[in-house]
Amino acid sequence: MSSGSDSTKMDSASTGMMDSSHSMKDSAMAMVTTPEQDFINIAVPGNMKEIAWLNAGMLKGNKAVMMDAAMMLKDHKKIGVNVAAYLKTRAMLKVPSVDTSDVVNIDEKSGNEWNKAWADKMVADHSDLLTHLHATENATKDPDLKKLIAATIPIVESHLAMAKALQSSIK
Repeated sequence: MSSGSDSTKMDSASTGMMDSSHSMKDSAMAMVTTPEQDFINIAVPGNMKEIAWLNAGMLKGNKAVMMDAAMMLKDHKKIGVNVAAYLKTRAMLKVPSVDTSDVVNIDEKSGNEWNKAWADKMVADHSDLLTHLHATENATKDPDLKKLIAATIPIVESHLAMAKALQSSIK
């Protein structure tokens, strides 16, 4: 990208062409995706949204939901730290912005209905995440990402098992 000082010797027509050229190049680069960028595009927002759901579980859930949410929250925060450490060494990867303000969308429910909806969400999210982790693990050639994923899979599997047990216990 050009700064004002780079273009001071160019006339306005060539500056416009340069800006247009950069825009086309930036757009083309935005379309190029890698397994690593795809992972970040799903993992970062997913983890942040999951944390919002876990916080809601701790605030509104029954005792079992609260306990599961607290344990999962601790793990998800650690996963976020691990992903952030990975990103520090990968300047070419772009972190998407995430709005978690309206993520938890079961507020119209209460009691067991709320707990069931929360457990169903945890099963679906962790199942989807496992699928994504396995796909990325197979697609990436980045040994650091493979290591991160290998460390994350057992955690997500344990969360999925916990969520399924909770889901089946709620009548």
